[in-house]
Amino acid sequence: MSTTDPTTELSTDDGLVLLLRRFPVERAVRSALLLHGGSANSDTFTTPDEGHLVHYLQARGCDVWTLDWRGSNRVAAKPAPASAVFSIDAAARHDLPPALARER
Repeated sequence: MSTTDPTTELSTDDGLVLLLRRFPVERAVRSALLLHGGSANSDTFTTPDEGHLVHYLQARGCDVWTLDWRGSNRVAAKPAPASAVFSIDAAARHDLPPALARER
């Protein structure tokens, strides 16, 4: 298993900056994008230090990506443009496309 790549900042078309992290494996057979619940953050998938979901997926050949989307306490704590809406629909419309494009 490999360590994480540095965090990548992604900009949405409505002006938010999201955080995308990649946890690569040497020979990926698939990839997974993990999305945390509202008001949490992507550390959900790397806790505890051993035996967490990222390690589980990596052991099965997955390149794992985690996204701190607009529901993240890391994103919501920063000033946001007036155009940004904080809803699940807005996350699907604005947050997922740039994350999936980067993952590909």
